[in-house]
Amino acid sequence: MSRTKRYYVIFEDDEWKVMLEEGGILRSFGSNRSAAIRYAKNKGEKNSRPVMVNYKSGATGAAYHSVDDLT
Repeated sequence: MSRTKRYYVIFEDDEWKVMLEEGGILRSFGSNRSAAIRYAKNKGEKNSRPVMVNYKSGATGAAYHSVDDLT
């Protein structure tokens, strides 16, 4: 049984970005971290996928939103 892929909010190349796990970047948000989180949570809700927000340093897990959190 495979696990549902997550959306990630990452900081890369001086920009906040949203990507799908094991996929490409979906959208870049410049310095607007809040907009990236809102976008990822909206995508997560629409597609029944959890969201992981990483730290600016690249470390995993600043925040986690399960599918139940998004509804």
